[in-house]
Amino acid sequence: NVPFGGASAYLDVPARNSVVTIQVAPSTTADNPLPLLTSSRIDLERRRDYTFVVSGRATNPAVAEQPAFTIYLDDTSAVASGQARVRLIHSSADAGAVDVYALPANSTTVPAGATPVMAGVDFRSARTITVAPGTYALLATPAGNRTTVATSLPSVGVTAGGAFTIVARGFATGTPPANQRLALQVLQDR
Repeated sequence: NVPFGGASAYLDVPARNSVVTIQVAPSTTADNPLPLLTSSRIDLERRRDYTFVVSGRATNPAVAEQPAFTIYLDDTSAVASGQARVRLIHSSADAGAVDVYALPANSTTVPAGATPVMAGVDFRSARTITVAPGTYALLATPAGNRTTVATSLPSVGVTAGGAFTIVARGFATGTPPANQRLALQVLQDR
């Protein structure tokens, strides 16, 4: 079981054609059978690392927001000398496309003239960049609107040779519980 906004460690599974099923986690022992959200057959290759992300809305979803999982192939190649690899996975069903800015640590606004390090990242897509090692504030804004910060991480340290995934997750609209609001989450890649 992986809770909302949670992440598991990498799992070793055999390379083969498999069925992946996503069900609602039980809220009580009376939840039987568990509601099926989605199921799909996938092929996994030997000696590859993957990130599976579940996204969408389980209740009253619009067609584009149907619960689904997206599989991202992890880049496990060596990172360029003196650099770090950072990938953004956008899994917020209602946030729209986002721009991401890497600014000095603890920045809370995007200065005039700043250029996003990742621009126009759409729902269920990913973007990867390399950056110099250091500590950054990551600010996500609606695409093309640098004045409205939708969510941020005030201080993210990246190390030379490191590979990191930032997941934009949660809901940008309505009044979701605090743990389900739009947020950026850092994961260390293998």
